[in-house]
Amino acid sequence: MKVLLTGAAGQLGHALRKQVPAGVELIASSRGGGDGLLALDLADASACSAAVHQHRPDWVLNGGAYTAVDKAESEPELAHAVNGGAPRAFAEALAETGGRMLQVSTDFVFNGAQGHPYRPEQPRDPLGIYGASKAAGEEAVKHVLGPSGRGLILRTSWVMGPVGKNFALTMLRLHRDKPEIGVVADQVGCPTSTHTLAAACWRAIERASREAGAVSPIMDWSDTGDASWYDVAVPVDELSLELGVLEGMAELKPLTTADYPTPSQRPSYSLLDCPETRRVLELPGVPLAASAAAAAGGHGMSREPVSVQRKRVEHRHLRTADQAQLTLKVTTVVGEALELEGKSASIKSRSECIQFSNARSFSSCFSHICLAGSRHKFSIDKNKRKRDNYEPAPLRLERVGNGGE
Repeated sequence: MKVLLTGAAGQLGHALRKQVPAGVELIASSRGGGDGLLALDLADASACSAAVHQHRPDWVLNGGAYTAVDKAESEPELAHAVNGGAPRAFAEALAETGGRMLQVSTDFVFNGAQGHPYRPEQPRDPLGIYGASKAAGEEAVKHVLGPSGRGLILRTSWVMGPVGKNFALTMLRLHRDKPEIGVVADQVGCPTSTHTLAAACWRAIERASREAGAVSPIMDWSDTGDASWYDVAVPVDELSLELGVLEGMAELKPLTTADYPTPSQRPSYSLLDCPETRRVLELPGVPLAASAAAAAGGHGMSREPVSVQRKRVEHRHLRTADQAQLTLKVTTVVGEALELEGKSASIKSRSECIQFSNARSFSSCFSHICLAGSRHKFSIDKNKRKRDNYEPAPLRLERVGNGGE
């Protein structure tokens, strides 16, 4: 089986090249070429078509994309050429040669307004140029190759890996350069490791090649869990310290989207509904803390990403009046436990103060700290909160000892 891969020099491309299945003849391409890669500019539709006709691949795995979300607002023509024009050119050429296509897409094709995971078949409604250009690429593949069953779309979200450009690696750089880092805490989604995404891509191609109709034409794929960008930053930082990638941490400060205006509007909730894809591909879900481990652990290190032991987190509101409390119990699979009681409000971790917008955000972050392997007991200074017109006061935690010792 011959596969033409685009974006081979990017973070997903690296993972896909490492996981090439036996029996696959890979033609790996990138915009610049070199290092054994075919030079292929996705902004050039005629070049995309010519590559298909010249190499006549059984599959085009289109992992390349224009991913500069904010810059796309000032470069709409280029974004649409790469994300919409290239998929159409590949699809039209494959319709002539008889090949198939797997188009990697994004959660940004949705507007984020519904507040629960997006299913593959739901209508697209992107907010910005980047999302619109990726939606155009999806539509091209669906329109040209959908009727013959030879076009697949695999959507994913918040992709992170040990190479390239992504949130985790940006955080590592900022920790070295800044004493304080503001991170958006009110946009919710799920990170995806390039390792697991690459496995899903190859499995989808394998299943579709073996049996017609074995996989759905549109699939959702991410790792498991849900988090804000702030929630993701915490395990990335903890793991980086644990692995020696960082010697010290800057203070993390949660921000609202309004606090951090950007040229492109982003979906506030873009979680994808992935259970059916996992079932069909027979691939397990990976906890999002492991995504952080894969990104932070692989940065500049000659070792495999660390194995993160998953912990179960239970939380409930005891009452909702002025004296409302939140109780968290974090239990490892081997029985170690941490108990945390207190009210909504600012966290003190190490010597820095971190603000949380609500109890759910605090609960998620604390669970991720535990997932990342930190085991500490905390004391709590309680603060009252008003029942009406509530504005969260901070919950203050201070480390008093190490658990499990």
